[in-house]
Amino acid sequence: MVVEGVGRLFMNLWRLDQGKRDDTYGKGS
Repeated sequence: MVVEGVGRLFMNLWRLDQGKRDDTYGKGS
């Protein structure tokens, strides 16, 4: 569903931002 897609995108952006901060960028993929 559209809502799930938006939620997934938001979580991806959030994890990306957290990854930069926690120096784990690219490990959660």
